[in-house]
Amino acid sequence: WASSPQNELWNWITNHYYNNNGSGSGSRTAYITSPVTMSSFSPSPSTVAAGGTFTINVTAVNSAGLAHSQVMIGASLYSSATGWISDPAHDAKVSLPVGTDGVSRLFTVPAGTAPGTYDLVVALWYDTDGDDAITGSDLPLLSSTASGAVTVVACGSDASFDWRADFYSGTAFNTLIFSKSTSAPAGPGSWSDWGTGSPYPGCVPVDQFSVRWTKTLSFVAGTYRFLVGSDDGARLYVDGTKILDAWVDRSYTEGTVDLALAAGNHTIVLEYYENTGAAVARLDWWALPVAAPDGGPVPGQPLGASRSTITGSTIHLTWGTCPSAAAYAVYYGDLSGVATATLSGAACSLGTSGSADWTGVPSGDLFFVLVSQDGHGDEGSWGTTSAGAERGGTSPSGLCGTTAKLTGLICP
Repeated sequence: WASSPQNELWNWITNHYYNNNGSGSGSRTAYITSPVTMSSFSPSPSTVAAGGTFTINVTAVNSAGLAHSQVMIGASLYSSATGWISDPAHDAKVSLPVGTDGVSRLFTVPAGTAPGTYDLVVALWYDTDGDDAITGSDLPLLSSTASGAVTVVACGSDASFDWRADFYSGTAFNTLIFSKSTSAPAGPGSWSDWGTGSPYPGCVPVDQFSVRWTKTLSFVAGTYRFLVGSDDGARLYVDGTKILDAWVDRSYTEGTVDLALAAGNHTIVLEYYENTGAAVARLDWWALPVAAPDGGPVPGQPLGASRSTITGSTIHLTWGTCPSAAAYAVYYGDLSGVATATLSGAACSLGTSGSADWTGVPSGDLFFVLVSQDGHGDEGSWGTTSAGAERGGTSPSGLCGTTAKLTGLICP
């Protein structure tokens, strides 16, 4: 029976249970169930591509004395620009025991749905005819709206590229999702650290995806050290030749390889896959030191320092820098203990030039070192001692392309 039209929400359902004699008379008992309510619901993920599917997780409360086994979960998306979007194929029947229970259903956004933010409307229905579908004969129990809960995105490719990044589902470049222009993790000092998330939420999955970055760049002739770090697998190609291979599941690990390149254009390809857990990719490279004659820097590198004047016991140092000046520092100090010398008196953010004074007679040789700060910590260029010995770091700076190796700047 119904005391009001079925298109209204029913806050109560009455189930009648008659005595066993079948006469229609005599004692009988009626159980009146209290409302089924939703304490919460949420989409997972909340960002989804048109044509993609998300899960609606519902926390339902059945305060009745009996379990409900005929409850349907209905859902729709709504925006004022698009109107209502439903997915009846995923309307789900659930059984609600007495008390609080978590239930869920899927929702597929139709292909071609306009990108934007949508309200999520979730409703519980009583399947009166038991056909496992929400139809006009069923009773709506309750509904609730979460404003702006779902974001629909478009997974289209870019028209032009810096570094071309091709994103695929699967760990073996199974299905191309789209191609994007990106600078990370390609290029000196660049990283992509997505944690346990997705590079493009709603388009690329959080796990089981792969990426191929590609770009052709101009190099100065020399030997370069390439560094690749990844969690999980990665491999690096230069001009079609694989020079580094770490195509395995692993926590974040780095590897390096040295390669001599002729002057001109070379094509760099970094391939990467993410299986599960954290997702990190890194690519870096720098030129290795080039031998230079005493008395000058590596040709073409505008990075240098010199002792300009001595006034009494004060030594005046000056320097010029490469265009990435803010990433450089000049360290100078007393080399009384060569093996354990401390870099002191640092001057950073040099601008186009800089200067510093060393006052007092040093107890040992005075030196200065040109240093980059590009993600590897302090990396020495080269300085000299009064005896003409060269002083250098363990790896070169990559910011100016080649380490400036100064061998003729002798301190008194």
